[in-house]
Amino acid sequence: MVLAEVKQVSGEQIRELRQRFAEKCENDGVPVKGGFHPADLARINDNDIWLTKFLQEKDLNVNEALNMLWETCIWRKEFGTNDITADNIRQDYRDAGLYFPHTSRDVDGKVLFMFRCKLYQRGSKDLDELKRVLVYWIERTIREQNGDLITPVFDMTDCGLSNIDLPYTQYIINVFKNYYPEQINYIIIYDMAWILNATFQVIKKLLPAKAVERLKFLNAKNVKEFVEKDNVPALWKGTNKYEYHWTPEKLPTTNGTADISSNNNKKVHFAPQSHTIEDSSPSDVTSHSLNSSSAMDKSQNVNNQDSHLLRVTPSEAIIFNKVENELYGQVQLTNIDPHPVTYKIKTTAPEKFRVRPSSGVLTKGGTQTINVFFNQGHTWNRDKFLVMCMSLGADASTDQQHVAELWKNTPSSSASIEQHRLRCQLPDDTKEGVKSGSVFDSFDSSSNRTQTQMNHTLTCITETLHRLEGQTRWTQTMQWVSCLLFIVLSVAIIYILKIEINNNSYEYCLKH
Repeated sequence: MVLAEVKQVSGEQIRELRQRFAEKCENDGVPVKGGFHPADLARINDNDIWLTKFLQEKDLNVNEALNMLWETCIWRKEFGTNDITADNIRQDYRDAGLYFPHTSRDVDGKVLFMFRCKLYQRGSKDLDELKRVLVYWIERTIREQNGDLITPVFDMTDCGLSNIDLPYTQYIINVFKNYYPEQINYIIIYDMAWILNATFQVIKKLLPAKAVERLKFLNAKNVKEFVEKDNVPALWKGTNKYEYHWTPEKLPTTNGTADISSNNNKKVHFAPQSHTIEDSSPSDVTSHSLNSSSAMDKSQNVNNQDSHLLRVTPSEAIIFNKVENELYGQVQLTNIDPHPVTYKIKTTAPEKFRVRPSSGVLTKGGTQTINVFFNQGHTWNRDKFLVMCMSLGADASTDQQHVAELWKNTPSSSASIEQHRLRCQLPDDTKEGVKSGSVFDSFDSSSNRTQTQMNHTLTCITETLHRLEGQTRWTQTMQWVSCLLFIVLSVAIIYILKIEINNNSYEYCLKH
């Protein structure tokens, strides 16, 4: 039962993603202490399957796949994902069976990754330790399944409001959504009580569109639609009698994807990573500048439809976004000429921007991603960039010195130079808040606004759950009191009736 067609990834797209990751490491530096984990670098360098998942998750958009891969590597290093083992997590949490891979499988043959929700009580466990146990089981399950898809199952049997913790649920969702692309087959919610419906409506909004399509609410009546008859667990009144107990990990012996999540200590270095973005000055990365904005306006601009040498993406404006403490945009240059093409980039404000790389040579069909960073402390204006390029011809040398000499001896007005003009642009939701020197604050307020709204919603839901939980306890108490009063009253009525009957019998006997 396949939900949707999975887009096919070509070898060229995988190679491009791998190459651009290496270039990003070289140009931007690695933003984590000690660099990315060697095991993750080995997976990127040697294993196509992991990269394929990122490309499929982002519908073959290499830019978005690169960003997700980059953020995943950062998280894995900072969280210590590759270093988590069965021996360095909480043993009691590990052995409790809050989550584990079941021997049962869904109708597509994917393993059921169980969440026994009733075993979790809100506020009863150390969440940091619990997160480590969760990641351990995810990583282990992926390894044991040889990288295949898994089906998370939230078993809500006998669950109440005290078993629901929205912040922790949000964390589980974010882990799968942000760091494990194309890893989920279905998401099964089993035997959820009606009182939790409102909570899960909020949780559904946290899920990406793809995950919502895979979300299935099951019970004893329809479970066989998504779990094979012989695989229904015994705790769901099925025939699979497996009960969780801790066992050491058994890795698959077959070749293929078994090394996707292994703690491989093989050291792989794409490029020197000793420098960082902050170590560079504007002058060493943006060596070319325009004398004025008007000079660029007068220069000839070629759009992508008319270009003969380079395809520039985006073709009209560089969109700047904030990541961590950096405000940056990207431009992709692709050589569409049958010969090597040399390029260089100019800007109206070299003191404001850092460009990596600002010049270079592209072979036939070659692609280069240009990263443009906006320096803090400057005013955001209508600055512009100019991408200039020349064909080197069939026999021309691509030597750096020769290319530099060629640019020096060729006037910018030459017909052999193709020019692409680009504006600098911010996302729509930050434009109104941008004032002199406040562009970074505008991004902060824009991104924080959404997070604040989400946190407020979660807080309101949590408070509502607490109130409902209190009201439920009060209602249950009153029910018990009512039952007790009913019993007492019944006994009293029976006692009175008995006395009345005895009195009537005595009087009857006296009369006769």
